Amino acid sequence: MKRVILLIIFLTVSSHLFSQNQSNMYVRGDINGWGDNSMTRNDLGTDTWVVTITESETDGTSEFKFADTDDWSGTDWSRGAAVTIGSKTTWYDPNGGNGSFSQTSGKYYTFTIKDVADDNNSEGYIFEFSQTPISISSVSNVGNGLASTAYTVTVGLSGTPDANERVYIRYTADNWSSSSVVEGDPSSNSIDIDIPGQSAAATVKYYAFTSIAGISNSDADLATISFDNNSGNNYSYYVESGSATISGNAGFRMMSTPVASGTYSDLLAELWTQGMTNSDAPEASGDNVWIWTVGAGGAGSWAVVSNLGNTMTAGAGILVFAFADNNNDGTDDLPVTLSVSGSESSGDVRYPAIGNIEQNRYGFAGNPYYSTIDWDDVAESNISATVYIHDDAKSGGAGYISWNGSSGDVTNGLIAPFQGFVVTASGGAGYITIQEADKSTSAGSFYRTLDGDNEGSSYLEFSTAEGGYSKSWFSFREDGIIGEDDRDANKLMPIMASSRLVSLTHNGDNSLDINNLPFDQEGTVSVPLDVMSLILEDQNYVTGTVEVNMSWNLEDLPEHIELTLVDNLTGEMVYLGQEMSHTFTTEPKGSFSATYDDAVAIYPLVGEARFELQLSYGALDNAPAEVMPMDYALSPVYPNPFNPSATVRFDVPEVSRVELQVYDVTGALVETLLNDRMTPGQHQYTWNPQGLATGTYFLRLNTANQTFTQKVTYVK
Repeated sequence: MKRVILLIIFLTVSSHLFSQNQSNMYVRGDINGWGDNSMTRNDLGTDTWVVTITESETDGTSEFKFADTDDWSGTDWSRGAAVTIGSKTTWYDPNGGNGSFSQTSGKYYTFTIKDVADDNNSEGYIFEFSQTPISISSVSNVGNGLASTAYTVTVGLSGTPDANERVYIRYTADNWSSSSVVEGDPSSNSIDIDIPGQSAAATVKYYAFTSIAGISNSDADLATISFDNNSGNNYSYYVESGSATISGNAGFRMMSTPVASGTYSDLLAELWTQGMTNSDAPEASGDNVWIWTVGAGGAGSWAVVSNLGNTMTAGAGILVFAFADNNNDGTDDLPVTLSVSGSESSGDVRYPAIGNIEQNRYGFAGNPYYSTIDWDDVAESNISATVYIHDDAKSGGAGYISWNGSSGDVTNGLIAPFQGFVVTASGGAGYITIQEADKSTSAGSFYRTLDGDNEGSSYLEFSTAEGGYSKSWFSFREDGIIGEDDRDANKLMPIMASSRLVSLTHNGDNSLDINNLPFDQEGTVSVPLDVMSLILEDQNYVTGTVEVNMSWNLEDLPEHIELTLVDNLTGEMVYLGQEMSHTFTTEPKGSFSATYDDAVAIYPLVGEARFELQLSYGALDNAPAEVMPMDYALSPVYPNPFNPSATVRFDVPEVSRVELQVYDVTGALVETLLNDRMTPGQHQYTWNPQGLATGTYFLRLNTANQTFTQKVTYVK
């Protein structure tokens, strides 16, 4: 009798805590000539096993049982009665009679079982299909969601499914304390499934799985055939509110619109506006809503919005002075919530929409979506890697904060919905393209107004008893240089002048908020550092005397770099790696104008810098100590796709046997690459196939207590 046996192998993932009961599980019975078909464990909160088998020449009653070994020496589990296809079944105690089901020639049967070590508490299913069950090839995870609005997940499948197959999304908004499933009925190799709208500020985690129709949430783990859980990390998105809150005090806010055709009046309806057509007080002389005009020559300037009934431009910034009293009744009304009607901007958005920003000039862009965007992912054409946001609630007084890809106060470069930001052209006339793919699944902050081996950062903080505060950042990257580079962030003067404490480093004639420096360098580098107490007098900043407490954060400073502060006035030296803080007193050193002609201005250099920050570079350690792994793990195969060879790296935390196998898309074993007892540590295997056909394969790593499967593609 010729039998055709298919096994569908699935990726093993841990999305919740689970209790492991068996290290192996098999099905044997009439369907496979009482041989042993190995089952694959699914770890999705319940320890379950699954396998699909077909037999082309048997009709009628088919007996079977489960076993924990493949040599008949272990324990068997069986129901001892007939099983109804598609119905949840309890498998009874060990050594019971064989289970049975009605088998049809040419059909495919999927077996599931859980909690086999609990004997009579074990449950499972047998599903019948007319073809190989589909598997999941992709799951979308694009951007954040909007409160009370459905979030669409697109699931790609290995093929067109059988008539009774279904695709599900299982999701949670409380980190799996509770969860729900949404069922989809695919008619092709792709399906869109909507997660219902959730409350704002929630992080929703989800994964996709396949089963048959009508699976309940409580049975989702047990009934799972195939699933995709993002390599055990879950897919996730953050739920944005769809609105912006204007809180705190009166002051400037940098804003933008997330919709394609909204008006200024719609967005700013909750704020007091004046001096423009369709404003609350069009006759008033003090207008309070501006946009940025790139203008001839690309110099850039603020321009009043003449009519608030005009349509806003997606991707362009809006500067608003928010009054605390929003209805002119003498009472402060903040905070207020702003929203705008209309459909979210779709597709990629270019800024400027027409023309370019002239080299070394500034532009004023804005987030065009309801989702947070990641500045580090924005496509930049002749644009500096630094971004600036005016924060009206900045410690020490309203002013600009920045981010250069490694360092800065714009946390991780995340830019919230409704947020405007400033960019700089570098290397020629430039523009940015904000893409839908730049949407982040993390939340950015609406301001009131990079991990890697060869990079690092640190910052110095300065504060006074009177509430003055300033911070100076340093980043250390392979692209950093001692002179001016693309990741230096200028120290920009605030939109509205006020007394303040200011710290800045010097780079030639530039004053910097972030100084980007080399990661590796010979000898010592000296960076001028100045700290000034600025008192506003008659539209001038006058430097004064104040006691300043200085502290620093060196947690991300590369280990081969040491920092020493040299006081040019007193000659005192402070070794930052050995001290926690330092106190000094600023000195008067002249004055400068608090006003400026251009729309954006850099703090000027006033006299000699008070300090020198010396960076002493040591030798890089090219042979770091090996870190012993804590858990079994399979790293991504590299390269993938590959030809002629691929590198497979995996971690072994204890002495144990490890098996590395290759399966084709039908589930057939192609080759066993490794089957050996391994010592603890990080291991590497070079796979150099011989005579392998071009196609997709599954690399399976079997360890003492966990199985990993990874899809790889071989091309000739």
